[in-house]
Amino acid sequence: MSSLLEGEYFNAIRSWQDGYLKGRERMENLFLPCPMRDHYGFAHQLVTSQGAKPMDENAAAALSDLEYRGKMMEYNGLTAELLDPVWQREVYPGQEGAQR
Repeated sequence: MSSLLEGEYFNAIRSWQDGYLKGRERMENLFLPCPMRDHYGFAHQLVTSQGAKPMDENAAAALSDLEYRGKMMEYNGLTAELLDPVWQREVYPGQEGAQR
């Protein structure tokens, strides 16, 4: 019998995390590590493709709200715009732009 943590949903998150840490030359910006907050497109696709159920009516409303999704995606872009240059300048000078 497998546990919930070994299911497709959590395996997909771990796979994303493994891909995020690609090695020194191509490592993504670790100032933006959260798949839910910092990479909402991934999170939304994962939740909907896996059929995850919202835990309450507010979560259900957020999941189906196109404006909310758009604002989260806008937040992701603006945050990356601010933090990618800091990551590239302070942590990995000379690194090519983030692979988003």
